[in-house]
Amino acid sequence: MELERLLNAEYVVYKSNSVCKVEGIEVRNITGTLDKRDYLVLMPINKRESKIYVPADNELLLSKIRRALNKEEIDSVLASLKGEEMAWIDGRKERTEYFKKALSDGDHRELLLIIRCINNRKLSLAHIHRKISGQDDSVLQNAIKMVSEEFAFSLGIGKEAVGEYIRSALD
Repeated sequence: MELERLLNAEYVVYKSNSVCKVEGIEVRNITGTLDKRDYLVLMPINKRESKIYVPADNELLLSKIRRALNKEEIDSVLASLKGEEMAWIDGRKERTEYFKKALSDGDHRELLLIIRCINNRKLSLAHIHRKISGQDDSVLQNAIKMVSEEFAFSLGIGKEAVGEYIRSALD
């Protein structure tokens, strides 16, 4: 059932990888045994020379694949964020765990809230001539990358234009 849903999608996102084109099902012997298995074949749109093979009978891995958002879904996510803020988590351990889970889940709404939260923190620290930690900056860069790759693809714009698109939708 999960496999059928994915085969009906033209473009998907796998884990935190970039947007991938669904190429179909391929029978392969990847594990080095004589057993052959069906694999869902995904081609990252930004890395045409590589392919991702996901075992078609592995429900856990298949559950980590979702259909790429379309423009209407992106606009809906952005509209739901108007005026919403995420509070800064002071405890480094709690913040790190929260950010790690959000990056792993890949929920756009949560990622956008994190981006806004870290950027606000950066601004407040800049006023006292301080910077965010390297770990927080890494989370920010990863979240921006995840959001901008999919949004750029789905909106048909360059990655550099995604930030402006988001800002104009939120203002």
